[in-house]
Amino acid sequence: MRLLGDRLCQSVRKADFVARHGGDEFVVVARTENDRDLERLSQRLVRAIEHPTELAGGSIRLSASAGLAHPYPADTPETILAGPTRAMFTAKIHGDGLPHVMST
Repeated sequence: MRLLGDRLCQSVRKADFVARHGGDEFVVVARTENDRDLERLSQRLVRAIEHPTELAGGSIRLSASAGLAHPYPADTPETILAGPTRAMFTAKIHGDGLPHVMST
């Protein structure tokens, strides 16, 4: 998981925030101007995760599902994470490797 966290941190701007949310889930908090910027960011993050990794003399490729949302206005951590969490589970269900956007 550390490799994935490092890749995500390298794919965002210095002002953005990356944290492991548990298990195989990460949260990225980034200020974006519009949905297109948000989608570009998610595509950059997915590409970073899916980049081949050398392991035990071989190469493996991971997959990722991205859930995106504009959670503001929000007043609690739970409120902030609600939209992206729903969107991430929608992306996992679809299994198409595309980011899914949810409005909150």
